[in-house]
Amino acid sequence: MAVFDDGTTFRATAEYDTGIDPGWIGVTFSITNNNQLPGVPQVTALEVAQAINTLIQGKGYRKLSFTGPQSVATLNPDI
Repeated sequence: MAVFDDGTTFRATAEYDTGIDPGWIGVTFSITNNNQLPGVPQVTALEVAQAINTLIQGKGYRKLSFTGPQSVATLNPDI
């Protein structure tokens, strides 16, 4: 899996197909952790991607596969 720096921007689109009029949604996010306190967990980009996917899929869209700029590396590929 690719390693991404803080502040990396991730993008994805997902289709919603009703059989009549297909549509899509685009999502862009970045995350930067600035916590210097010991024992305080960082929020990861993968955790954010998973939370967004839970929301998106709950509304009927297909899973989003987010990509970052490192040679178009995928954050959360379908396995």
